[in-house]
Amino acid sequence: MRVDVMTKMRGVSDFATLWERRATFGDAHGAEFNLLSILDLVQAKKCSAAMIGR
Repeated sequence: MRVDVMTKMRGVSDFATLWERRATFGDAHGAEFNLLSILDLVQAKKCSAAMIGR
């Protein structure tokens, strides 16, 4: 598993909106994981890459 921690996210919706659109996954032990939706993740990564390229 890869974990990518983004301390600042520019170019995406506010936290409340991101939280509503989150994806929730569970593992075999019953643990739940709340993650960005795939669309929000792609947007965040695009903005992050654009900031690095400046």
